[in-house]
Amino acid sequence: MNNLKDIGCMCNCHQQPVLILDRKETAFAVSLTVIVLITIFIGGYFIGKKAALDSFVKDMNEQSFADRLHHSMTMLYGTDHQPEATEQLAENIQPSASAAQINQEESKLNVAQSQLHNERYYAQLARFNTQKSAQQLMHRLQKKGIETTLVKRVSAGRSPEGTPMQVAWFTVNTHSFAQKNELEALISSIKMTESLKKVRIITNNAQPMKGMSS
Repeated sequence: MNNLKDIGCMCNCHQQPVLILDRKETAFAVSLTVIVLITIFIGGYFIGKKAALDSFVKDMNEQSFADRLHHSMTMLYGTDHQPEATEQLAENIQPSASAAQINQEESKLNVAQSQLHNERYYAQLARFNTQKSAQQLMHRLQKKGIETTLVKRVSAGRSPEGTPMQVAWFTVNTHSFAQKNELEALISSIKMTESLKKVRIITNNAQPMKGMSS
């Protein structure tokens, strides 16, 4: 029995010590490891950035030196390039002149379109030698609800004896219309009751158009 106790004691003396960590110590060890790894990563990142920045500054210095050298060479030999610069200036002026011509043509086109848009039509219904005859036609048309205007015109002529004289004559005109077909419809309605020998359609910015004969 004593021998067994001695053997047990001997066995206990030769066992290796075992390290046992609780939960808090394990979490602390893991956190410390993560912090160390992050610190190493950040340090490597900034070291790499510094190297890239140094390389960029070096390239900029080299480029600045090259620019200064090119500028010096240009100033030194600038007189040799004056004819070429003159040719380039002439080439730049020609497109500008062409652009000015295009703008001028566009301006003319816009004016023509504006005139066409503002074009209006009126009709010269009849021509009389006396104002009284012209007013009689105006009164008849007014009764039908058609408004007209009386225009007096004077032209050079000669008397039966051959002496120069001024001849006055009168025309009865409609008011102006923006649409030519509306004016033509009015003329047709007037000609149903009035014996008009000659009607002329006139624009406000053009020569008299061909008349509508009765």
